[in-house]
Amino acid sequence: MQFEPTADGRTAICIAGPLSEEHENIISRALPAHERSGFAAAARTYRYERERALSPAQRGHAFIAPRLMIVVQGELVFADEFFETFDWSPLDYRALLTPQEFDVRETAVEFEIDLDGRAIRYSVLSEQDRLILDAPVEGWDRVNLSVWLDREIRQPDIPTTQMLRWVQDALTHLVVQRGLGIGTLWRVKYVLARKLAEKVSAARDEARKKGYQRYLFDPGAIVSVSAENGFRFHANMFSDVRKQPPGGRYRFRRHYLGENNVPALSGKIDGEEPQCAECIDSLPQVDFWARNVARHRDAFYLPRATEKFYPDFVAKLKDGRIFVVEYKGERDAISPETDEKRAVGELWERSGGDGHMTARVWLAPSLHNVMVKMRMTIGRITGEALLDSIRVDETVAQR
Repeated sequence: MQFEPTADGRTAICIAGPLSEEHENIISRALPAHERSGFAAAARTYRYERERALSPAQRGHAFIAPRLMIVVQGELVFADEFFETFDWSPLDYRALLTPQEFDVRETAVEFEIDLDGRAIRYSVLSEQDRLILDAPVEGWDRVNLSVWLDREIRQPDIPTTQMLRWVQDALTHLVVQRGLGIGTLWRVKYVLARKLAEKVSAARDEARKKGYQRYLFDPGAIVSVSAENGFRFHANMFSDVRKQPPGGRYRFRRHYLGENNVPALSGKIDGEEPQCAECIDSLPQVDFWARNVARHRDAFYLPRATEKFYPDFVAKLKDGRIFVVEYKGERDAISPETDEKRAVGELWERSGGDGHMTARVWLAPSLHNVMVKMRMTIGRITGEALLDSIRVDETVAQR
């Protein structure tokens, strides 16, 4: 706040930033009585213009998306955190590599490795090389190979004792049951390590899928949501991502971070996802919304069995409900991934409790369906919406 004399002997009050009521009252009391009403009107105009220029985030409006909660061993925990640090053991899964997954065949001049049915051939350069390869080498035993493999494929979520035992079981199966020589396995140790790492990864995915089903979808699962401890959007959450180019054909007036801070949308500037964003922004029932950036450290997500589900858009309606849209084009509308996203989205919606919180998740196979479903969900079932629904093309209508 600055006070500057003017040419006519009066004083101009220059304000940058917010004007509190306390400061306004102090200035008003210092003014001549006949100047106070004019100053009060100017202060109201200033506040209005400044407020209109700020984004909802800058105005401090809360934007909270409820988080899924599950009960694990009698304790209520956040579902996303639980599946991030999911406790499992490779010892619950057999350490077996079948001949179809991994095999080694040797001839006089070469040996061949089969990985999932794909043959990889390695040639021996000369008979002298063959004699060297056949010669026993000190330290080429099963114990040392298991130690080397453990170091090579070590996983941060598996204790060394468990991993070492699992690797030893895998080597025992290859040498004793399958009859592969330990010298042969040493020569192909890098290929073997890669295959064992894939096996561990597959076991982890299977364990997560079982836990995901058990704690979220089985009949005995106890699932709820917490808005109090929900995901909070904030003003600087996507400050490091590419933004929508300025001067576009559409001004996003309801984006939570402001019209100049909309994270870049996928596809062409006039493609279906930008059109979906425009549709959300244009709805009068939307208080504000945010473009959610997939795989960003600060983005909102719901847990999937082996990955994360980052919905494309999250909106807060004027009646306080949270509205979530995952846009899917016609090509991706029907797939196992889409089904999994739809299932966890519907679970999240159903877990809203006593009805005071309603979260909606739509996976829309076409922009047209996005608009119809939005209108119907937010209570605007009008003749226009019904006519729009009639005009949906036959393929979408049948689905």
